[in-house]
Amino acid sequence: MIRRLLLVACCVALAAPALAGPIDGGGHVSFALRADPEDGKLVDLGDTIVAGGWLGGRFADDLVGFRAALDVRLHGPSDADRLDEAETQSPTELSLRLRDAWIELEVESSVDMALRVGVQEIRWGATDALRVADPVSPYDLENPIDQDRRLAIPAMSVLLHKAGWSFQVVAVPIFFRAAMPRGSFDLVPDIGRLLPDELGGQRVQEVVWRLDAPEPSLKDVGVGSRLFHSGPVGDFGLSWYWGRDSLPQADGSLVITGFQTDQDRIDVAVPLTFPRRHILAADYRGDLGAGIGLAAELAVLLPAGTKVTAPLGQLEALVTLGTLDQVPDPLPGTETQDGHPVVHATVAVDRAFGPVRVLLSYLRGFPTERRMKDVEDYLFAGLRWSIIDSLVLDFRSMTDFDGWLVGGGLTWLYRDTFELGVAATWTGGPTDSLFHRLRGLRHVALTGKVTF
Repeated sequence: MIRRLLLVACCVALAAPALAGPIDGGGHVSFALRADPEDGKLVDLGDTIVAGGWLGGRFADDLVGFRAALDVRLHGPSDADRLDEAETQSPTELSLRLRDAWIELEVESSVDMALRVGVQEIRWGATDALRVADPVSPYDLENPIDQDRRLAIPAMSVLLHKAGWSFQVVAVPIFFRAAMPRGSFDLVPDIGRLLPDELGGQRVQEVVWRLDAPEPSLKDVGVGSRLFHSGPVGDFGLSWYWGRDSLPQADGSLVITGFQTDQDRIDVAVPLTFPRRHILAADYRGDLGAGIGLAAELAVLLPAGTKVTAPLGQLEALVTLGTLDQVPDPLPGTETQDGHPVVHATVAVDRAFGPVRVLLSYLRGFPTERRMKDVEDYLFAGLRWSIIDSLVLDFRSMTDFDGWLVGGGLTWLYRDTFELGVAATWTGGPTDSLFHRLRGLRHVALTGKVTF
């Protein structure tokens, strides 16, 4: 696979000068060595060592362009597997991340048009972080605290624009799921909440999450559109998207794979699917005056209903073994999505005080909260201080009023080509808090990057 991609890249690089004008290109090499300060275990967020490069150019009077960008990543050891056991990483395994591979045609007329086809990242919304109106490109949650990261996917985009107005239509022919966390933390549902009440007395000893990814099909093509206007009072956007959720949801028949009748313990396998949904969203970005910037997003999710059920045959077997007194009627089940509208929102303000930029955000609804009764409130605060031109201090914190996450780092920059930094992240909170589930993110880190 790597040899084929390198061959394609070489062919593009050799052929491009004959087709285009000046060709731009560059690359980077970075590392991030993270360790848990309590036990010294390495924490892998998918970027232990990354080497990447890009090529881009325009020709035909700048009406045709292309860009190709690829990262090669070396993964460090991890103390947990992905959801899909087929993707389990070894400490020396390489993976590829295609960040761009598209061509673009621009047509100038009374209404200008840009057609872009290929692997690309579709970005909607207005906020710098914690976006809720950005549904097209799947989440990249290998680092779960960075919700702003998205994956590039094969897509077609048509953009019409004139005099401050634009209208974009996108089509995503192949479904790609989100990149999930690699370390000892997860964003899958809490197994205790998935067991039907009739089985609540059983303690779960082992859980296997079984992904049921859809086969490529025209019925799973994602489609969406966005109307955008930039004017003197700010930038406004209205969007709609229909497609599958890139995050998995528990849905289907829960399978009991083992049990210990003397200790009321069971092993279960839980099916995970990617339900379809509509998303209607609005976003705004403007200036409140006094140097204060405002960004806001509102999203209404119209999800499909999903439910985890217990199979009749296995319940009958538990009755035979004496674990249950009788088979419940009706069969027990736990609703994971009720199919009713869900509202997510975010509001952010930012201001620069000389060399210091401060960002405050309110978030209503984390991406994994897909029922109104599950939606929680979050506050985020961030600070970036350019102490001197070559030394930058970053700080961030987030809370759901029960748990919390804090992190920060100090980075030394040299001539925009080299950076070296130290950083730390810490989380805490009760067991029912999102931040307790992210406790595996605790780490201290040494990072570095060379750009050329």
